[in-house]
Amino acid sequence: MSICQICEEGNATLQHESIEVEYNGKKGMIETQFLHCDVCEADFVGAAEIDANALAFRNFLNSIDGNK
Repeated sequence: MSICQICEEGNATLQHESIEVEYNGKKGMIETQFLHCDVCEADFVGAAEIDANALAFRNFLNSIDGNK
């Protein structure tokens, strides 16, 4: 947990959500990360979540393109 970057009062906890993505006509599911505040109810991403989401999407692209 960390302090909410939006309201600066609540605790922001890491959440996970699977979303459908599409690339070159092929669909798949990736797990994304975001933070959720227990006070203001905001959902937002920080640097770590951006990096994790980018990696998940890059891995999906590589699975389509055949890259390891």
